[in-house]
Amino acid sequence: MKKLKSGFVLGVILLSSLLVYFVKVNIAWMDPVIMEHVTCEQIPRSGIPQGGTDYSCCFYRMMPRGPVYCECTMTEKSFNDWVSSESRWKNRTDLTEENPEHIHDSLQHDSLQKRRDIIVSDGIRFQYGDEGGHGGYTVFDRSTNRAYYWTYY
Repeated sequence: MKKLKSGFVLGVILLSSLLVYFVKVNIAWMDPVIMEHVTCEQIPRSGIPQGGTDYSCCFYRMMPRGPVYCECTMTEKSFNDWVSSESRWKNRTDLTEENPEHIHDSLQHDSLQKRRDIIVSDGIRFQYGDEGGHGGYTVFDRSTNRAYYWTYY
């Protein structure tokens, strides 16, 4: 009877592990969800820049957590107000011609589409977290009044 019980427990553990692996792998292979030219209220996530217009976002997994890329048009004052309202943003960096920020465009719909080359050379950048685990960046481009936000996990 004891062998039967331990075999049952081992079977449950093995099946549970396979189920978790299957779900995790399939979620990782899901295509990203891209929303373009929407309002802030239409975006199903919190934490994105508030006070902007013309939002475009890419969600890599539609779960409570997961990588997100978002951009919108806003004033520098609105950007600074949003950053100030959240304690997570640290490490302010001024972006200049000598110290620009290269942003990897994540609104690419397929692998054949040409990526936009976004370089911010007059703006500001904040970050939180660490590059080895989880965190995020946000950048404001003064020349276009465009704010960029992305997280990684």
